Amino acid sequence: MHRLTSRRPSPAMVVATVALVVALGGTGYAATALPNGSVGTNQLRNGAVNSSKLASGAVQSNNLGTDSVTKRAMSAGSVGSPEILNNSIQAGDLRVGAVTNGTIAAGAVGNSKLRSGAVTTGKLGNLAVTSSKIGTRAVTNNKIGTGQVGARALRGYVVRSARVTISGGSAARVATGVAKASCRSGEQAVGVGTSWNGGPADDLNTVFARFVTTSNGTPTGATARGSSGIAPARAFTVQVACLLP
Repeated sequence: MHRLTSRRPSPAMVVATVALVVALGGTGYAATALPNGSVGTNQLRNGAVNSSKLASGAVQSNNLGTDSVTKRAMSAGSVGSPEILNNSIQAGDLRVGAVTNGTIAAGAVGNSKLRSGAVTTGKLGNLAVTSSKIGTRAVTNNKIGTGQVGARALRGYVVRSARVTISGGSAARVATGVAKASCRSGEQAVGVGTSWNGGPADDLNTVFARFVTTSNGTPTGATARGSSGIAPARAFTVQVACLLP
């Protein structure tokens, strides 16, 4: 009859057992790894993909659905001129009142970005277009509708005048005098006129009335010459309308 005896495992047996456990663990991990292409839309929770999960430049134009980018999704000033393709904006791309003063970076939208007729009055919010959004000489006559600009929309102006007294004229010899009126610094002359203090039967005439300009052609005042064919003294006045700065 054989007797059963207990024996401790040898060191070699311990090492072999540990190696077997490690090997089985590695096989189990490989079995649970995700194969390529296995994660789709259904496997993603809502909100799972945030900005930190997106690589720089990962979202291209072909990844965006129509009307998918709204004002709330855009940070202030995020769309500048480099982000807008030339000739890319047309009327159908703009919602009514979508373009306001706060949504346009200074100088971002130039003529090359807009298709002909893209921006209509219904696409602009109230007070959306301010002086800083308009380029120098950008608004010409053909850009303004008939009756669109009234007196209240224009800057104020003031009339400045100068007077000269003319006397000693006769039917055989007229007496003349010149009057000159100037606008103040920063003002621009926009209109010229003359007047006399004589009666309707007096022989009084305006020889000329014209703007006074700077070397670059900016009107800064007015000058006029009057002639009198009567002996009594008469006051000849030149007026200039000056647009306020």
